[in-house]
Amino acid sequence: MNPTTIDQVDRTVTIEWPDQATESLPFGAIVQIEHARAWDGAPEELFIAFQDGRRLLLSQGSTVQKHSELLKAWLSDRMVELPVGE
Repeated sequence: MNPTTIDQVDRTVTIEWPDQATESLPFGAIVQIEHARAWDGAPEELFIAFQDGRRLLLSQGSTVQKHSELLKAWLSDRMVELPVGE
């Protein structure tokens, strides 16, 4: 089960926290989407930075490409490629 869901229709990111209530945030709350390429044995990762200062690991490994494509449709201006190794 994936703890984070991207809904393009409602334009929300829903996070299923392990010990807390499920939280749904609008795309408008996203400040930046950070794509870290696989490097030196570390998997490819996708992070989301929110206006409230939180930074969430959205996906890692094989699901990064799918999540990246879903978010690019609405938020391509907020997506950045991190330098290799970060």
